[in-house]
Amino acid sequence: MNTPSAALACRLSRPAAALLLAVFAHSALAAAQAAQPVQEAARALLEQETNGLPGEVRITVFPPDPAKRQSACSALEAFLPSGARAWGRTSVGVRCNAPTPWVLYLKATVEVLADYPVSARALTSGEMIRPADLVTQRGDITQLPADALLDEEEIIGQQTRYLTAAGKPLRKSLLVTPEVIRAGQRVSVLIRERTFTVSTEGKAIHRAGAGERVRVLLDNRRTINGVAQPDGSVVVEL
Repeated sequence: MNTPSAALACRLSRPAAALLLAVFAHSALAAAQAAQPVQEAARALLEQETNGLPGEVRITVFPPDPAKRQSACSALEAFLPSGARAWGRTSVGVRCNAPTPWVLYLKATVEVLADYPVSARALTSGEMIRPADLVTQRGDITQLPADALLDEEEIIGQQTRYLTAAGKPLRKSLLVTPEVIRAGQRVSVLIRERTFTVSTEGKAIHRAGAGERVRVLLDNRRTINGVAQPDGSVVVEL
C-alpha cells in the first residue's frame, strides 16, 4: 500500500527522497514515548506506597517492553493493578491520560531490609518462647512468609506448635497462645453490661489462651461467647 510520503518520494530524486524519508522516520521516533518518564512515574508511586516502612527500602523499576512502544504522553499516571502491592516482586501500571490514552505495565521489585527475630536455637514442640530463645537477623523482609512475626513482643510467651529449626523466622501459624482454659473445664464467667454485672459458671466448649475468644455452655444450657482471662476465668461484655 502506497502512503502519501512514499508516493512523494517516488517523484523526487534519490537523495531528496532519502532525506525526506529520514525526516519522516525522525518525526515518528520523536513522537514515541520515552521509557524514562514512564519508569520515573512508576518509581514515584512505589516510593509513596512504601513511605514509612521500617528499614531500608530499595526499589527497582524495569523499563517497559520495547515492542510495546506508545505515543508521547503529556499526562502520565501510575497505579497499582488489582491485587498488586508495593512489596517484593510486583507490577506497576502507568496510564496516559492525554493526548492519546494508553496503558503500560512495568515489572518492579521492592526490597525492605530490616532487622527481624529468628529462633536462636532449635525449639521443640510445645516449648514456651523466652527472650533468650530469639536473636536478631537482618534481611529482606519481603521474602519472609506472609505470617512471619517481626516484633519480639508478639513471640515471647507463645508456645511452638511444631519443632522449629535454629535461625528460622517465627510464624504466627506455627505458634499458639499458652492454654489457660481446657476443653470441658468448669470456668467462672463474669457477664458485664453497662448497668449491671452477673457472675455465673459454665463449661468451656474448647481450649483457649489468655485473650482468646472462648465459647462457654452455661448451667442454664445457654451458650455464650467471652474472652479468656489469664486466671482461667471468662469475661463477657454485653
